[in-house]
Amino acid sequence: MSLSELNNFEELVNFVFDDMFANFKEKLFVNVECKLEHNFFKTLIKRNQMNYDVLAEAVDPENKKCADEIFADYVVGFFRETNRNYFVFLLKFVILFRECINSLKTRHGENEYSQVHGADSAPDLCNEFITDFMENNDNFNIDANEVIEIIQHFCFWLYDNRHTTSRLTLLS
Repeated sequence: MSLSELNNFEELVNFVFDDMFANFKEKLFVNVECKLEHNFFKTLIKRNQMNYDVLAEAVDPENKKCADEIFADYVVGFFRETNRNYFVFLLKFVILFRECINSLKTRHGENEYSQVHGADSAPDLCNEFITDFMENNDNFNIDANEVIEIIQHFCFWLYDNRHTTSRLTLLS
């Protein structure tokens, strides 16, 4: 199926994961054989099956959600707000950002960082994401300028939804 034929959340998520596994498995998914084993893939499908309005309204004052759940809430929430092409870009960004965080923060032999910890430190890792992760991998074939824009949006969303206390500041 082509991208223009995909209409629902699960079809698009499958499309993006298939594409990323086909093109970047050795760089991104060395510890996972297929998308069905990928923790974030499973979290996205599960969170989508929940009622997003309930997720969005459920304030978690103790911030007990793990980063995977928070990131999935962002993806699920903006599915209805974007067109198909931008949603694919948004999902690729979140997957890449998550993989970067896990590569920087997960200790050998432990669960992935994003499964255990929240997203409070996510904005603090944006520089490493751009300079060490994205640039060293030819930006994984996505537009670098758009990545800067979505980082700002994502970090503001994290802050606005009380998933982080850090505010992202761009320096010129």
